[in-house]
Amino acid sequence: MATLAERFAQSGGAPQEVDGSTVHSVYRRRVANGETVRIRRTRATATPVQGLRIKLERGTIVVNSQKLRDVVLWADSSPTAVEIQCETGPSQSSELRIWNCWKLADGIMHAWIGDAGMLVEEGRGDVSIRCSDGTHPFNPTDLDVCLTFHSGRAERNG
Repeated sequence: MATLAERFAQSGGAPQEVDGSTVHSVYRRRVANGETVRIRRTRATATPVQGLRIKLERGTIVVNSQKLRDVVLWADSSPTAVEIQCETGPSQSSELRIWNCWKLADGIMHAWIGDAGMLVEEGRGDVSIRCSDGTHPFNPTDLDVCLTFHSGRAERNG
C-alpha cells in the first residue's frame, strides 16, 4: 500500500481518506493584512522532536518582533502559546500555510515523508490540527495544536 506521501504526490496534494478521516498535508487559509493567529500547542511527543511550520504566501509573519517569511515552532524550544501577525500589505490578502515537521537525531528537519499528515477540525473561531509524523503508520497523536484567528492588529501592552 502507498504511503500518504506517495498518495499526496500522486494527487497533487489533495486531501486523502484514511480510516474514514480526511487527512491533509497542509492546512491553508486566506488571511487579511494585520490578522493575528494564536497558536497553542496542546501535545507533542518528545522523540522525534515535533515542529509546526508556518509560511505566508505573500508578505511577512511577525513573531516576537521579528518579520519572517516562514517560521518553525519546535516543541522543545518554543513557548506553548505563540501569537503571530500576518502582514500582507494594504488591502491585500494572502494564504497562510501550516504543516507538521519533525527532526530526528541528525538534526535535519523532515516533512511530507512516510505517513505524515494532519487531521483538521474547524470550529467556531478555532482550528484544531492533530499531526502524525512520517516515522510510523498514520497516527495523529504526535503533535496537537489549536489555532485561533483574530482580524485586525493585536492589542499590545505598554
